[in-house]
Amino acid sequence: MRVWNFVYLPDESGEYRVALDMRKNPQFFLCDRRFPDTLDCDDFAVFEEVVTLTEPLEIMTEELARDYPLTENQQILCEYCMLDINGNEIDAPDIAERVIEGFTFCGFEIADEWEISALTNCGFAYDRAFTKDDLNRWGLIDGYQKARAVLEKMYEKYSDAPDAKDWMLFAVWRRI
Repeated sequence: MRVWNFVYLPDESGEYRVALDMRKNPQFFLCDRRFPDTLDCDDFAVFEEVVTLTEPLEIMTEELARDYPLTENQQILCEYCMLDINGNEIDAPDIAERVIEGFTFCGFEIADEWEISALTNCGFAYDRAFTKDDLNRWGLIDGYQKARAVLEKMYEKYSDAPDAKDWMLFAVWRRI
């Protein structure tokens, strides 16, 4: 059984908002960019850059995210949490085709409720569910169906892991 500590509620536009603080989905975060040669793990050498949801510098509104002047080593991530009001995944196979002006779709992330990546921040500890070859140049998963399959394998193979109940699927765009 999947359990999350928050619930998404649909608003009048059909978007989902977090019930605890009513933040709109998608959410925007100012973050530093993460290049493999600046990270303390040889596992990251296979990626062009690691795009992950951890360590945001600031949570932003969509309007601010579009116009914010970025420095050379900054990015704004746009994440869309794929959960509905019941904590079930939103079935949206075309989510990667969604146009968010000024942003480029990067892939799908699997992270816990604290937005710690199960794909890149855990030292590839879930190798019975995916390998580095399943990840794209940013350390994310290309394709909605593949991401859902990896998430299901993680639940199946690692249901006894302490953080298993918290894994969620995110669609991730960014502006650099």
